[in-house]
Amino acid sequence: MELLLRQSLTGYQELFALNEEILVMDIQSGPEAIDVYSRRLKDLLVEIKNCDKSVETALLEESPTISRQWLLQRQELMQRIEAQNRLISEKIRGMMSVISAEIGQLRGGMTAMSGYHGDRDHKGSVLKDSC
Repeated sequence: MELLLRQSLTGYQELFALNEEILVMDIQSGPEAIDVYSRRLKDLLVEIKNCDKSVETALLEESPTISRQWLLQRQELMQRIEAQNRLISEKIRGMMSVISAEIGQLRGGMTAMSGYHGDRDHKGSVLKDSC
């Protein structure tokens, strides 16, 4: 049982470390970095879910005389991850706001540029036309 709790704790520690990476990631990092983070996150969450199922099964089958230390550490780490997830959500909302503003500026520029059409039927230079 203690081994399962240690594995669970390790999984949550890895999740915490992975979340730290996204918190320091710059908006200019690009989609590749976010894609790598996303894949690593999905894989890690599957591992954690499987480990937690094993812990839950073991807790139901064994007597509750296990060391509370592991459960308390795990609970504390889960609370830290919850707070970290709130920070990540705020960061993502900020990034989305910046990107949305940039898209709006680009659209405005494209609209302005679409109003500038040269005389398509007109051939020759301005000097030839003035003579």
